[in-house]
Amino acid sequence: MIKGSSNDAGLILQATLGSFDVLLPGDISRKMERQLIVEGRELTSTVLLAPHHGSKTSNSAAFFSAVAPEYLVVSAGRKTTGHFPHPGLQRQCEEAEIRMLTTAGDGTVRIDTDGKWLTVSTYRETITTGPPAAPPDGGRRRTPSRRGRLPLREREGRAVTVDDDGV
Repeated sequence: MIKGSSNDAGLILQATLGSFDVLLPGDISRKMERQLIVEGRELTSTVLLAPHHGSKTSNSAAFFSAVAPEYLVVSAGRKTTGHFPHPGLQRQCEEAEIRMLTTAGDGTVRIDTDGKWLTVSTYRETITTGPPAAPPDGGRRRTPSRRGRLPLREREGRAVTVDDDGV
């Protein structure tokens, strides 16, 4: 643990089901993001819940590179616009080809997976993604896909729902 920030003492959780991972880093700072990278932690995840509600004290480019998410979910209320998420986060996501969803703008965000298919649902839209492409090195690491929308299908799986209050 890094001394000085109680936010860095929180639980960091990575959930995996089949081909998909969700990383829930809590309110960690850039310093803790850096520590996780230096320690060589496997951070690659399909979905990343933005650290500290997308604040500028977190969400470093190095962390995004290590996680390589397809989706960044920012849990922030409508009244926090301009503060959470920080104004440069959308541009940062666009440059890294990460789809950013905010509870302030998109409403509740729901992530469902059966391990083979991933469905991201918001108040406005539903996006279903098929199995990730096999990585060229044969490892478990997923390669980011930009597959477009596929028809929503009923299937069993697990869900994570994020709203203005967090997970």
